[in-house]
Amino acid sequence: MAPKRKIQKSFVDYGCGFPVRLVNAPMVFVRGVWTLDIDYNKLHTNILRAMTRKPVPLTGNEIKFIRHYFELTLKEFGENFGVTHVAVMKWEKAGDKSPPYSVSQERDMRTFIMARLETDGDSLLEVIKSLHSAKGILARKKLKEAKTYTLKRDLSPNSSQTLPTWI
Repeated sequence: MAPKRKIQKSFVDYGCGFPVRLVNAPMVFVRGVWTLDIDYNKLHTNILRAMTRKPVPLTGNEIKFIRHYFELTLKEFGENFGVTHVAVMKWEKAGDKSPPYSVSQERDMRTFIMARLETDGDSLLEVIKSLHSAKGILARKKLKEAKTYTLKRDLSPNSSQTLPTWI
């Protein structure tokens, strides 16, 4: 017998260490519980892509997610941005707040994500330009911190869509 399936209009997942709201999330009924029926690798990749275009500074939890996604130690991660493992620990301990790092480190983290995900050069250039614009990270003190990622793409295992939508 095939499992029951449904589409939930909105579902908030906290598995990444911060809230991710999925729109039209595919669900499957397994062992008496409705659970997401998605490809978590696609979800995590889409979250990372969304982080590169996020209009506000990254949070400590997001930095921890980035480090874990790329399977880096505190020391290895810090070496990419010219800081010690202690600095990375402080960044991660900021939790849902933006840690005290420089604008160039923020830019470098976003560039690091794009480079590691092997996105095309035009996308990378677009991210770098947005980081230097008045609406980018340079205006970080004027921006409110976003609380949730919203992904409106199909993340089901059979889907070929991969780009996120940031709202």
